[in-house]
Order: sequence, then C-alpha cells, then structure tokens
Amino acid sequence: MENESFPRIARLAESGEGLRDALGEMARVLYRNPRIYGLKDEDDVGELFARYPGRIEAILRKYREARGYFPAYLVATVRFLALSLRRDRARAFDRRMVFEEEAALCAEHPPETDYLAGDPESPLPESRGRGPYRRSTLRSRFLYLSVKCAWTADEGFLRQAARSLGVDEIRLSRSLSRARSRTLSVRDRWEDRKAARDASWVRLRVLERRLSREEDPFVRTMLRERIERERERFRRRLEETRRMRLTISNKAVAEVLGIPKGTVDAGVYFAARRMRDFQSGPGAG
Repeated sequence: MENESFPRIARLAESGEGLRDALGEMARVLYRNPRIYGLKDEDDVGELFARYPGRIEAILRKYREARGYFPAYLVATVRFLALSLRRDRARAFDRRMVFEEEAALCAEHPPETDYLAGDPESPLPESRGRGPYRRSTLRSRFLYLSVKCAWTADEGFLRQAARSLGVDEIRLSRSLSRARSRTLSVRDRWEDRKAARDASWVRLRVLERRLSREEDPFVRTMLRERIERERERFRRRLEETRRMRLTISNKAVAEVLGIPKGTVDAGVYFAARRMRDFQSGPGAG
C-alpha cells in the first residue's frame, strides 16, 4: 500500500474532476484488503460507500494536502468510518429491538373495542324522549361536541351515534371535514410535538440498552448522564403533548356550523353539565 500511487484520486484533488474514477480507484483498494481499513469483509466496503458517500468524497479531495502520507491518512480515516459504521449498525439494531419489544407488548394487551358493531344507543334519557331537555336539544349539543372533538373522535362511532339520535349523518360528516380543514395547523403542531416525544422515548430506550451491555466504567458513566438528560427531555415533551389539546375552539365550531358562538358556548356547557348530572346517580332524569 505504501508504494501505491493514486493517479485518479490525484486528478480529482487537483482539478476537481473525475469523481467517479476516483471513487472506483478507492473502492478497488478497499475491496482488495478490507481488513487493513478496519472493515470485516467486502459487504462492509459496499455499505461504507452507500452510507457515507459525502465523507468518502471529502477523503478523496484531501489528497493534495496529504500527498506525502496519503496511504496512512486513508487507513486512519477509513478505520474511523468503520467505527462509525459499527456504531450506526448497533443503534439501528437497538431501535429495531425497541420497536419490536413495543409491538410485542401491544400484541399481549390489545386495545379494547370502543363500541359494538351495532348502532349505539345514548344512555341519556333525552334520547328516549325523557329527561329535562328535548330530544332536539340533545341532537344540537351532540353536533356541537362532535365538531369540537373532530380531530380525536372516531367518525364511525359518531355516525352510528348520530343515526341512533336522528342527526343528519351527511351534515355531521361535512361539518367534521370542514372543522378539520380549518384547524390543520393545530393538528400539525400536535403531530410535531408527538413526533418529538416519541423520538425522545426511542433514544432513551436505545441508551438504556447500550448501558445494559457496556462494560467500560467511563462509558457507563457517560451513558448514565446522557440517560438522565434524555429522561428529563422526554418528561418535558410528554408534558407538552399532554397540555396541548386537539379540541377545536367554540368560535371555530360556531363558524363551521354557521351559528352564534354564544349558542355553542351554552350548548357545550349544558351538555357537559348534563353528562355530569347523569353520571352522578339517581335523580338525573
């Protein structure tokens, strides 16, 4: 290796041209004896070129500065890339295992079905013509609440509930669509925060896996510090997502339905109070 020249790499460094030829020359050298460069086999060489094309190009363009000792420089830099390759593989493996563990946990505890296949019947006496409010009042307030929760409510369940209450399903579906289209920015902000929270959780689990198999005391100390910082970051992001609500403002609900905001305010308030009264026990209706 010490006696080998690199004419194609030299041309790239001098003129900035011939990148493809320079890459081919470097690949030929690495494939011939990958272990010298800290690579296990030819598969590692191919993955190195696939993962770090920009960093490899930077090595080639350094030929002019490192001309006298370029073979040694090439060995040192590619060995460093080989370490990066192994580290990235370990991280990818840890992330995959974290997701698989979570999937297995979810499979052991499948979520319960929120509603039956048949049409649900409202437990409120108003839906059966009794109670302190008229059935038409219940329909209106159901519509207000449905639009207010357009981002979080299950539309299939809402349509079934609307059918049992005699609410126009087409109007309900159109109102939900308008409400969602008007509040996309709210949904986007929530999705961004949720993605940040989930990414922090994955990083935390990956660091915990690395700590469990690490034997170097210094590295273990460093990993514990990183875990504490990531745990605090995850806690903050979890609180952010909990504080941010996907419910739509009463003003937006009123604009979607084309009614006064005060009507929605009163309807939402009395609907919530009626549900509390009904759930509190006897005497509610």
